[in-house]
This record gives sequence, C-alpha cells and structure tokens, in this order.
Amino acid sequence: MIAGVEEGLIPHYRHAAFDDLEEERRLFYVGLTRARTRLLLTVCQERMLWGRPWAFGPSPFLPEAQLV
Repeated sequence: MIAGVEEGLIPHYRHAAFDDLEEERRLFYVGLTRARTRLLLTVCQERMLWGRPWAFGPSPFLPEAQLV
C-alpha cells in the first residue's frame, strides 16, 4: 500500500524545489515494484492541513504507475 499519492506528497514539495524529482520518481517506482501480488494506491480529494481543508490533485507520477 502506498498512501497519499497526491501532488505535494509524491513528489514531496520540498524535494521538487531542489530539483530532486528523478530521485523521488525512482523511490516511487521502487515502491510500486516491491508489491508481490497486489498494490493499493490511495489519493484523497481533500485533507486537513494546519486546521484548514486543502484540495490536492493526484501525483504527476500516477500515470507511470499504470506502466508497471
């Protein structure tokens, strides 16, 4: 299970600022390929952050998960 496959979490917003997207992509791929029989990815439409609801879109890496 990989929870929180949302923009800002995967890739994490701090890593995106440091041009480390390829490392984040590699770690996501490793997580995908470690699944033996089934893999569950979760995405929230809205989550509470600092006491306020925030809407995040799906991770830009999500389409790559379909290729694995």
